[in-house]
Amino acid sequence: SPVKRFATMKVLFLTLAGVEGALRAHKASLSSCAGTHAKAVVHMTDTLSMANPTAFKQWMALKDEAEDLPHPPKGAPRKIAFAFLVEQDLPYAQLWYNWFQSAPAQNYTLLVHQAQGDDADRDYTTDPFWGKAIMPTMNSSWCHMEHARLAMARKALQDPAVAQIVWLSGDSVPLKTFGDVYADLAHSNKTSFCIDKTWTRAEMWAAWARPMASLFVKHEDKIFNLFQGVDCNVDTPAERRDLLKHCPNVCEDEDFYYNQYLMLGKQHRIRQHCVMWTDWSDPNKGFHHPQGVGDSLRKCGMITGDGGCNHPNEFYQVCGKGIDELVDNKKALFARKFRDASVVFTEDGKEMTKSLNDWLMESLDLSGGSDDDDDSK
Repeated sequence: SPVKRFATMKVLFLTLAGVEGALRAHKASLSSCAGTHAKAVVHMTDTLSMANPTAFKQWMALKDEAEDLPHPPKGAPRKIAFAFLVEQDLPYAQLWYNWFQSAPAQNYTLLVHQAQGDDADRDYTTDPFWGKAIMPTMNSSWCHMEHARLAMARKALQDPAVAQIVWLSGDSVPLKTFGDVYADLAHSNKTSFCIDKTWTRAEMWAAWARPMASLFVKHEDKIFNLFQGVDCNVDTPAERRDLLKHCPNVCEDEDFYYNQYLMLGKQHRIRQHCVMWTDWSDPNKGFHHPQGVGDSLRKCGMITGDGGCNHPNEFYQVCGKGIDELVDNKKALFARKFRDASVVFTEDGKEMTKSLNDWLMESLDLSGGSDDDDDSK
């Protein structure tokens, strides 16, 4: 009836007004381009509420749910779970192994999800260190990794000491020592997102704090229901404001989590921090990487791909100066899109110095590493 419809619209308006109140506080902490950002978040919230009003109501009801904070056993440290999503091989397995061996075993746990493929092409799987971390393969594809990721998060959170879950790709490398990464992340209850403020999304290579991770793990069905029939994978901000007219698919990997966490008023649990450097050269891909970082690498490296909106640049030859600038930058903890057997050349590209694996081993002082291979992880 018209009366019922009016009452529903009134409730929806009041709900959105509450979200806008949360966004006003968020604008104060993210003042750069905050007006555009706030407008885009409200557009997305409005779209979700219209697409699935029941699912929207169920999601907003989680606002006051008690948070799950890290609670390690007495005397034990907080842990970071490092979750690798491997499409083919793990070309820097030795670098990563030495990196983990430089750390106290009680400070981390390790998980690996492999896309469907032939294990014969994956040398690292025969190594006990990696083999014991491999989880059962789940169906996944580009933009649709989230059932697999939430399964990994669920496994990680079984350990009450896990405070952060760091998402790493198979072609990623560390840029900082384990100690530096631990100091940056382990004692924070904030999720580190690399945010695209224009499109209200965040890059999937993030560090999830336990409060957020446990919320989404517990309510996996609700986040998928919220997006049922909505498309966020469109070309322009104007289209994004009218998503219901577009195709029924979303890029879950980027569109889940950030905006939906904001909708619950959790801006105090979000930190703008691009832990994973990625070379998005296309200015329309607005993930907020620090300006200037990677410029030298881009100029002196050999790149495949176009750095466009769908896929970032991929490196197969780099120069020492470019890699050193990434290592020295205080913001980036990791970097990705380095192909198998990437090599380091002199800046003029004429002389090969060493492999990227060896260069980073030296830069991060990982030539040795502990012999302590703790089977309890």
